[in-house]
Amino acid sequence: MISRNSWRPVGPAFYILLFSLCVFDVAMTRAQSAQPIPPGDVRIHYYRPDGNYSGWALYTWNASTENASWCQSEVAVTGTDSYGVYFDVTVNPSQGSPAGDLGFIINNCAAGQIKDPGPDQHLQITQHNEAWVIHGNATIFTTQPTAQQISNSILQVEQAYWIDRTRLAIPPQSFSAGATYAINISLTGGLMVTNVGITGGSSILLTAGGALTPDELTRYPQLAGYSVFQVPSSVQLATLKQALKGELAFSVVGQNSALLYATGIQNAGVLDDLYYTQANLVLSSTMGKTPHGTTGMTMTPPR
Repeated sequence: MISRNSWRPVGPAFYILLFSLCVFDVAMTRAQSAQPIPPGDVRIHYYRPDGNYSGWALYTWNASTENASWCQSEVAVTGTDSYGVYFDVTVNPSQGSPAGDLGFIINNCAAGQIKDPGPDQHLQITQHNEAWVIHGNATIFTTQPTAQQISNSILQVEQAYWIDRTRLAIPPQSFSAGATYAINISLTGGLMVTNVGITGGSSILLTAGGALTPDELTRYPQLAGYSVFQVPSSVQLATLKQALKGELAFSVVGQNSALLYATGIQNAGVLDDLYYTQANLVLSSTMGKTPHGTTGMTMTPPR
């Protein structure tokens, strides 16, 4: 029997961001479902930025009256709306512990029993009969998420690695020939993912090319096979340091000016590169007098 608590996190996936204008319209009003919620049901909405819902289903327990069996009998996608897809679950509010607790996991058994976002999720159906889930975000929203909340969730999935002042690496599936690649920066934290790119800040354009060294692959084996991009040598060091004070994202925009991929950036590598500095010689000393009256020091070369 598979335990609900022994989950596997979603691995680096290819997030092609085909954002519909319906999701990002100015009003961002509550999504209108194709059909009303049937009496005795609860509706769970699910949004994926890649728009690919093939194989995704809903495993339920507690207040659910579905005949649920992990990867055998689960709730299939019921329909679609302007948000994404949704699952209608038959429930009994007197069931569960506590009563009315609906436990659920959005999963894809065909893709290796992966779960999104991973942990068990719960909705108190005596208070709510509808919930919204964003890919990669464990928050259960009881009103439709705003465009900014969706954007924040996507950028919090940090799949890009800023290795050092000259290079950045991303999952190989996100590479697209002829596309424009950029580090997006906002010193005020106002980056917004849209269907034509990331707005709300400035950007540093990157060029594809280069590779990780054997030593780097030993230290970061998870980056094997990643696509490497170069920061132009014309970008000033002060510009990079200033960028690291703000919100960062990585984006890929296709030749058709459509956003193909976006993710947050892990920046520990470049921070080490820029700020882990030492003098040419590190002095370690007791700073005391020797028997001969001179100051005793041991001079050690930097690491």
